[in-house]
Amino acid sequence: MNKSSIKHAAELAGVSIASVSRALNNKPGLSEKTRARIIEVCKNLGYQPSEAARKLKIGRKHHVGLSLGNGDLAHGHYISTLFEALNQRLIKEGMVISLYASHELEKMVNESGTAILTGVVEGDARIKRLQALTIPFVCVGHVENCFTVTPNDELGGKLAAQHLVDLGCENSVIIESKLEGKGTKNRAFGFQSYMQSEGVIPGRIFIEERLAIELHTYRMITNLLNKKSFSFDSAFCETDEIAYGTLIACQDYGLKIPQDIKIIGFDNLPGVFDNITTLHQNLNLIADSITELLAEAKEPNSLFRHIVIPVDIFVRQSTK
Repeated sequence: MNKSSIKHAAELAGVSIASVSRALNNKPGLSEKTRARIIEVCKNLGYQPSEAARKLKIGRKHHVGLSLGNGDLAHGHYISTLFEALNQRLIKEGMVISLYASHELEKMVNESGTAILTGVVEGDARIKRLQALTIPFVCVGHVENCFTVTPNDELGGKLAAQHLVDLGCENSVIIESKLEGKGTKNRAFGFQSYMQSEGVIPGRIFIEERLAIELHTYRMITNLLNKKSFSFDSAFCETDEIAYGTLIACQDYGLKIPQDIKIIGFDNLPGVFDNITTLHQNLNLIADSITELLAEAKEPNSLFRHIVIPVDIFVRQSTK
C-alpha cells in the first residue's frame, strides 16, 4: 500500500497512518475492535500491503520460503489450505511466508532466511542445496536427517482399510500418484499391509501428478470404467482431490455411492470434498509444529527431530 492509500484508509477508519500499518502487519498496540475496523476499511477499499514492501521491511532473516515439490501444484487445494495455516501461525512470530515453485529454488534461497519444503522425495536436490548454504529448514514429509513434520500416513492407510473391511468390502483398489519417492506412499503401504493381513490383495491405479489432478483422475477412471477395467467395490485414494475425481467419474458412469462403490480420501480438505470419507490431518497443528521446529533448526548444533501428527477417520456419505 502506498502512502496516499494508507492516508485514505486512515482517514476513513479515523486512525493514524501508523495504526493502519500496525493493523495490516499484525503488530501490537491496537485493540481488537480498532484492528478489525481498520482491516474492514482496507478490505472495502481493496487495499493490502505490498508483499515486496513487506519482504524488504522485514528482511531476509524473518522471511520464510515455502518450497513446493515437483507434483505439489497438482494439489492446489491442499497447498492453499496449508499455506493459510502457516501464514496465520508465522505472522504471530513476526515472520512473512512466500510460496515458491519447485524451479524457483535459487530465488527462494536469495530471499529467505528459513525454508519449509513440501513434496519431498528421496535424494531431494532442495535439501542438498539448503544444507550446503546452511539455511535452516523443515520438511513436510518423510525424510532422514532433517527436521520433519508429517501426518501418520501409514496409520491413516490402515484406518481406511479397517473401515472398508468392517463394511464388508472384498475388492479394493488404491488410487495414488505416480511420482516415486513421495512420503505419501506410506498411505498406500499402510492400506495394503492391513488388507493383506485380512486376505485381500488390493489393486493399484497410478495417476500422473498434473495441474487439475481431479480432472485428470476423472478422465482416467472414466476411461477404465468404459473399458470394463474398473470393477472394484471400494477405493482408497491418496488425497481428497483424487477421491473427488474418482467419485464424480463413478457417479457419471451410473454407479451409486456408496452402494456400488465406497470411496475414501486423505487430508480432510474443506469445501467441495465435504461428502467424502477421509483421513483428517490437523493442518493447524502441523503449522504449529513446523514453526516450533524452524526455531530449533536455527539453533547451532540442534538435534534433528521428527514430529508425527495424529490422524483420524471422518466417516461421511461416500462410505455410509
